[in-house]
Amino acid sequence: MELIKDYLPIGIAFLGLVISVISLRRTRISAKKERKIQVATHVHTYYKDIRKWAEETIAELSEAAFLCELDPKRMPDGEFYKKRRSARARLSTLLDQGRLFLPNLKHDIIGTWKECAYRGLRPAALDYLSEVYDLVESLDYKNQTPNKPKRKQIVDAKRKFVSEIQDILDVRRTTKEVRRLAQEIQEA
Repeated sequence: MELIKDYLPIGIAFLGLVISVISLRRTRISAKKERKIQVATHVHTYYKDIRKWAEETIAELSEAAFLCELDPKRMPDGEFYKKRRSARARLSTLLDQGRLFLPNLKHDIIGTWKECAYRGLRPAALDYLSEVYDLVESLDYKNQTPNKPKRKQIVDAKRKFVSEIQDILDVRRTTKEVRRLAQEIQEA
């Protein structure tokens, strides 16, 4: 009996230690899962505005492609010219908005005499957008014939733009990570 009295406090202390270690481990696992969720949320939030801009840009690139199908001769006088001008204005706006998300590379070496946002090498995604701007600018507002082949060029540039944005947003990795985290939450 006296042996039990001597070892009882040690046993209780040991049991308390085991419970504490288990609780600490569970807390660390929960904190790790919570941190992963926070990181995923942060990444999503960070890219949300880029995605919105890209979606608007893709819509405008599609409009530019369909502009090539219009026959200026079958439209009211000056209507095609107005549509082309409006498309150019929207593309120019989207190009400058894109500079807010996709800064030029080597800005400290190339074009140092220019305004800060225009120094350096433009990212490929903005190059494709600029290419479409130039194509829309070159559309003939009186005759449809020279415009038709430009549609394919615009569609090709749009496809390259979408591919660049998909890489920038790292859509495949993000989708895979979200699925993995959802699986972890379900298993918890």
